[in-house]
Amino acid sequence: MSDIKAYTNKKGEKLYKFRIYVGFVDGKSKYVNRAGFKTKTEAKKAYQEVKFAAYQGEYRQESNLDISLRTFGDLYDFWLEQYKNTVRGSSYYVIKKGLDKNVYPYLKNKQLKNITLIDCQNLINKLLKTNPGNYVILSVYMKKILQYAVTLKLIPENPMNNVIKPREKKTYSSNNYYSKEELKTFLAYSKKEKFHVYVLFRLLAYSGMRIGELLALKVADIDFNTSQISITKTISSDADSRFELHKPKTTTGNRIISVDPDTINLVSTLIKDKKKDDFIFRFYGCSKPYSPRTVALWKNKIIKKANLRKISLHGFRHTYTSLLFESGVNIKEIQKQLGHSKVEMTLNVYTHLSRNNNDIGSKFDNYLNN
Repeated sequence: MSDIKAYTNKKGEKLYKFRIYVGFVDGKSKYVNRAGFKTKTEAKKAYQEVKFAAYQGEYRQESNLDISLRTFGDLYDFWLEQYKNTVRGSSYYVIKKGLDKNVYPYLKNKQLKNITLIDCQNLINKLLKTNPGNYVILSVYMKKILQYAVTLKLIPENPMNNVIKPREKKTYSSNNYYSKEELKTFLAYSKKEKFHVYVLFRLLAYSGMRIGELLALKVADIDFNTSQISITKTISSDADSRFELHKPKTTTGNRIISVDPDTINLVSTLIKDKKKDDFIFRFYGCSKPYSPRTVALWKNKIIKKANLRKISLHGFRHTYTSLLFESGVNIKEIQKQLGHSKVEMTLNVYTHLSRNNNDIGSKFDNYLNN
C-alpha cells in the first residue's frame, strides 16, 4: 500500500507509519495519521481498521442533510428531484421506470454507509441475468446515484467504483420488423380504421421516420410539390402524457427525406382544413399532437385484428430499412434517409434483419456466369 511508509526513529529502529483520508469534517478534508508499527503487517491491519471506520462514517461530521438521507431510498428520492430538472420528461420517465423496477427494491432499505462492493456486485450480476438488455445503463445510473452520495459527503467512496462489469453482449431483436407481405397485411387492416389512423401508419411505414419525428410534423414541413419532408424536430411525452418538442439528437437527424407521391397525396387530403403551423397528427378539436402511447394502442388493435405478431412502433423503421436493402437502395442513401450519423450504424443495426440472405451463393454464381 503506497500510504504505508517505512521510517527510522531516533533510536535507529525501522518502523512503519501511514496517512489516510477519512472524509470531510468541519468543512475540511480530514486525515488520520498513525505511526510506530514494528512490522508492515501491523501497519496494514491498523490501516484497514481506520479505512473501515471511515467507510462506516465514524470520522464524518453529521449534518441535517445526513439525518434525512440515511438509506438508499432516501438518497434515491432526493437524487430524482435533481435529475428531473436536467433531462427531457420522456428520458426521466424511462430511467425512473427502470430504476424503480430493478434497483430501488433491492437497495431501498439499506443504510448508505452499509452498502458494500459485494452488494453492488451481486446486483449487477443479477441484472445481467434478469435484464441483460438494460443492465449496462442501470449500472451507470446506480453509480451516478451513489457518486452523488459521495459528493454530499454522505459516504467516503463509491462502492460501485470497483464492480467488475461483465462484457456487454450487443444483441438485436431479429423479429422486430415485418416482411413485405406482413406489412401489406397490416396496412390493409389499418385502412379499415379511421382515415387519420391509416395515413399515420402509411407514412410511418413508407418514410422510415422515428415515431417522435412523425408526430412532431407540422403542415409547413411537407413540400407537396416535391414529395419531400423536412425533419427538424421530434416529440416526446412524459409519464403524465405531457408533450415536449425538441431538436433531433444529432445534426444528421435534422434532414430532408423523400416519400412516394401516393403517400404525400394521402397526407394532403388529411390536412386540407389545417393551417401551416398545425400538427398533422393531432387530437380533434385541439392543437395537441397524438402521443406515442396513443399510436401504440392503435397499432396493437390492428395487429390483433390482422392476427399478426407484435412489433414495436420502432419496428416499422426496421421494416422500412430492411425492405430498402432488399430493393437495392444504396447504403449511403439509406443512411441519409434514416438520419444516422455513421454508415456503420445503418449496417450494424439493420443488415441482420433481412430474411432473404440465404441466396448469396446463387447471386454470386449468376453474376459471375452472366
